[in-house]
Amino acid sequence: MSPNSNSICVVSGLGNASGTAATARLFAVTLGYRVALVSRPRKDVEDLKKEIIASGGVAEIFSSNIPFMEIKESDIKLSVQLNMAGEEVGGTLIMTGATSAWRGQHSFGAFAAGKHGLRAISQSIAREYGPQGVHVAFVVIDGTILTKRTAIMFGARKEEGWLQDPRRALTGDMIAKTYQFLHEQPPGAWTLEMDLRPSQEKF
Repeated sequence: MSPNSNSICVVSGLGNASGTAATARLFAVTLGYRVALVSRPRKDVEDLKKEIIASGGVAEIFSSNIPFMEIKESDIKLSVQLNMAGEEVGGTLIMTGATSAWRGQHSFGAFAAGKHGLRAISQSIAREYGPQGVHVAFVVIDGTILTKRTAIMFGARKEEGWLQDPRRALTGDMIAKTYQFLHEQPPGAWTLEMDLRPSQEKF
């Protein structure tokens, strides 16, 4: 599909561009969105940009190099003004969390605090901007996301054959299709929170 100048997909938290990259590809190449890749300078993200462009999509990288403690109030106000407070407010904001957003576990106190906070922020944004047409959804990913890195890290630690068993791990493509589903929901039936896990994942 040719790029639609009125539709923009912003993808952040790309890491090594192996998990959330699938969402960027889907929205750019299949749905025709212009994609903004928010990331620290990384070769993996540069390669993702080139791949999207070679497939007929439009993508650009925006640096996220400002340290959190150096962000100014004016930076936040400008970001909100540009992204959420225009004349035509709308779109979808999907935040990705983990199981610790629901419950804390032994030795995961600090991690759980951060994920609980992210969930609370998503709820606050949903209540503030939902009436203006912004669909905010918080998605808990409860399970291993199959990437080259996780295959190396966990390949020998999990049950034999798990890499080939689609019931035991999530893939970036699966998550991307779920995000597309959330984005295309009508305003009369928006999902606020959702959790995704493989059918064989213990919970």
